[in-house]
Amino acid sequence: MLELGAGTGAVTQAILARGVARLAAVEFDPAFAALLRRCFPRARVLEGDAFAFDNLLATDERFDAIVSGLPVTGRPAHARTALLDMALARLKPDSPFIQFSYAFWPPYPAQARVAVRHAPVFWRNLPPMHIWVHKRIF
Repeated sequence: MLELGAGTGAVTQAILARGVARLAAVEFDPAFAALLRRCFPRARVLEGDAFAFDNLLATDERFDAIVSGLPVTGRPAHARTALLDMALARLKPDSPFIQFSYAFWPPYPAQARVAVRHAPVFWRNLPPMHIWVHKRIF
């Protein structure tokens, strides 16, 4: 599994608690990356820009799922589309790209051959967290 924008590790902790054997977490902030390495020695922490995460991975590396907590709605449509395309290209067939967002609308522009589902809202987060699940349609 790949986590984009791991921050202080709240989602990282939940992923590892569910028994994920291999987790790579991308974090831009050096202090947060160091914290993640200390708190989660089982995770592979990659320090760098999650909007260009492709540059941090081996060419043939694929994932069963990608989870993103990145704040994407403030980015231009072309930048969001590029991130979604990069994520979908790194997934194994029928694997999800999950985006957390505070937005009430899908954070990525609609694309042919990409299914989007709005998962149940996580109400315990303030403000409530919307969860958008993207899958490539083959």
